[in-house]
Amino acid sequence: MFAKPAFPGHAVFTARLIYVGHKNTDRLGWQAGDWAVGVVQHRYWGLPWWNSHLVLLTHAVFWQGETYFIDGRRAGGFLTRFLPIIEAGPCARSRPVVDATVESRVLQETLPARGSRIIGYVRKPEPWTQGLTPPTPHTPFVGAKVTATGLSGKIVAFADREGIYEMDNLPAGDYLLSVDLPDTQSAPLRQLKKEDFNYSKLIEQDFQVSWDGSIEGTVKDATGGPSHIPVELLNPDGTDTMPRIAGLQWTDPSGHYLISRIPRGCYKLMVNPWGPQPVYYASAKTLSDGERIELSDGQHIRNANFVLQKLEERKMKVRVTWPDGKAIDGAWVFVGYENTRGFESPNNASSVAITNKDGHASFSVFGKSRIRIHAETAINDLKEAPFISSWCSVPAEFEADVAQENLDLVVTTKNLPGQR
Repeated sequence: MFAKPAFPGHAVFTARLIYVGHKNTDRLGWQAGDWAVGVVQHRYWGLPWWNSHLVLLTHAVFWQGETYFIDGRRAGGFLTRFLPIIEAGPCARSRPVVDATVESRVLQETLPARGSRIIGYVRKPEPWTQGLTPPTPHTPFVGAKVTATGLSGKIVAFADREGIYEMDNLPAGDYLLSVDLPDTQSAPLRQLKKEDFNYSKLIEQDFQVSWDGSIEGTVKDATGGPSHIPVELLNPDGTDTMPRIAGLQWTDPSGHYLISRIPRGCYKLMVNPWGPQPVYYASAKTLSDGERIELSDGQHIRNANFVLQKLEERKMKVRVTWPDGKAIDGAWVFVGYENTRGFESPNNASSVAITNKDGHASFSVFGKSRIRIHAETAINDLKEAPFISSWCSVPAEFEADVAQENLDLVVTTKNLPGQR
């Protein structure tokens, strides 16, 4: 955050983009590119006096037809510094004006005569989008109450009609910033240290509010005791919800789990995502039989509980070799259980053992579902980075309760189907 030129050649202005160079069409779509021609709208500083109209912008992602706030650097060199070329990134605050409300406010105000200013936006919950998307106007959280708690007490500010709050004349110190919200919404806490005030009199702390829907419950074993086990929230088609939601959680020592900050939508819930027997809510063995959980904005679902049954254990021994019969020391043995992602893709299978110098390893399999077992080892056989490739055995597949006690796996191939 800045309120004056930060370095020689620093150029700050707004520009409407009339043409974008479409160099990244596969990744961004036809509207976007990594250079653009813009018409200057508002000057703050840094543009030469003879440059009153057009600029060439580089080193950022631009969307055609949008207006941008540019925090850039004039091109260096004896000749290029006379041309209207501005490097708008990558390490800069250049962004669409819909994302630059705080920057615009800061540049229109003077800093406090003493102390420091904390400034930032508070925005209402927004739909989650993946990857690069066109600029979208935000919804300011008008009237949001922001509290900064320090050693000397509490300082309160309210977001204005643009969703911006300000706290002026603050002495250096440790502060915890929070937004007062109902229990259906949440926003992260912001922690400031005294030393943060050594670098600037202007500190930005923003708050993006999210719907705080949640699902919680317990996982118990057949005797009623707690189970320390992973619980995963899935999309209805079985794909994971990351990074939109931290959907994979482990139960605590009491067997309790809590998945929070879940937006509205349909989900499925499971325990034991890697096996040996996944269980979908409520007590279904397959994804298709699992219950669809409908969650509205900020809804809390409690008592989504699981009770697990003890599965029969069967011991297995394996020997991993090359085709010539030579034992492989340090090969990984992977097991994927039916109805888990590890069964469909080797990337998601669980490593259960590592072979010794004789190529031997032992492990256990559980239950009666089908399993796939394969071995994998790393070989330094590439001429350039990453230099290492993975070699695998053909997967062996059978029912866990009738699996062979002794299994031979021969490493013969690279990159099994579904493997990176």
